[in-house]
Amino acid sequence: MKGRVVLLDERNGRRIAALLQDGRLEDLLIAPREGDQIPLPGAIYAVRIDRMVPNQNAAFAQLGGQTGYLRDARELKPGNTTLAQVLAYAEPGKAAPLTRRLMLKSRYALLTPGAPGINVARSVRDTDEKARLRAIAEDALEEAGLTANAETGPEVGIVLRSAAEGAEADEVMDDIIDL
Repeated sequence: MKGRVVLLDERNGRRIAALLQDGRLEDLLIAPREGDQIPLPGAIYAVRIDRMVPNQNAAFAQLGGQTGYLRDARELKPGNTTLAQVLAYAEPGKAAPLTRRLMLKSRYALLTPGAPGINVARSVRDTDEKARLRAIAEDALEEAGLTANAETGPEVGIVLRSAAEGAEADEVMDDIIDL
């Protein structure tokens, strides 16, 4: 099967979405059951700091009725709000692990607000291909009105994934602009 297909289903009270690219599973999302309020990995929340964890530069934070554990929170104080991304599912009885280093993922790229620069996956070994992908990313950021240089514009970075290797320039550019 060629092309991109999104499959939607609902089983046992959970909504399921699968993305197939050329017959290969690219992404699978399973929503929690209705009434469950589990913070899902990758979800971004505006969190409120509840209390600091001394000597660990960490804090406990509230996110949508649940508790999260945020590392590297040294400049925050109780009552502050900040954006945080859920790293993984919380273990039973534990807080969900959080990070302030946000990352938005797509098929060909990762967008990293606050971490400027353009990088290519290590698995892409061909120097000409790396240069081509960097040029595409620069053009896409320029077209989106962004820049990867912290001195001249918003601090945003791009990491080109191994899936971008050999992909059409228009596809990669559109993917980055969509991010």
